[in-house]
Amino acid sequence: AFSLPAYVGLFFNTKTPYLSDAATRQALARAIDRDRIIDGALSSAAVPVYYPILPGQPGFNPKAARYPYDPAAAISALQAKKPARPLRLVTLKSPEYSAVARDLVQQLNSVGIPVEIKEVDIVSLQQNHIRARNYDLLLYGQNAGVDPDVYSFWHSSQAADPGLNVSNYKSTEADKLREAARLGRDASMRATKYAGFVDVWAKDTPAVLLYSPRY
Repeated sequence: AFSLPAYVGLFFNTKTPYLSDAATRQALARAIDRDRIIDGALSSAAVPVYYPILPGQPGFNPKAARYPYDPAAAISALQAKKPARPLRLVTLKSPEYSAVARDLVQQLNSVGIPVEIKEVDIVSLQQNHIRARNYDLLLYGQNAGVDPDVYSFWHSSQAADPGLNVSNYKSTEADKLREAARLGRDASMRATKYAGFVDVWAKDTPAVLLYSPRY
């Protein structure tokens, strides 16, 4: 089995007031056990993923921040930060995504965060939710490609439709690094800039990337 250059993640809509703060997003990341999802909902047919640039791609940066599963730390950080209403998790209605969404909701519930799931077909997902950024949490897959096009997924200019920055992620620092990497001709310089982008991205936590499917 080999892993595809794709990942599935839980994307935070950073325009939702509750999710606009990086510390809250980091605490939510600590509530999520990737191994449990992979072993259970996915019958081990995936590998865990932490960053938008995958192992083997230029700029992969394993030294960037991680927020490993630590429910006690999540509970303690989130005690004073409860959302005013249940968060809406939107995803594609399919056996894989439905199973993963249910597991994620259980994990977030167990640290005191109420979440409601809305499962929709692919047309509704694209037209009514992704284009309008109509969700608090989006369980969704992105194909990173062999040379990772992090620009279309994470640049500030792509935060509105038809851009693919589904987290509404905006960071001037990350934008500059991505732009330099995109325009760079020198492979090692590009890799350095991409690695720098991953550093900034990991601290900002606009998403919790979960796994890369195995085929």
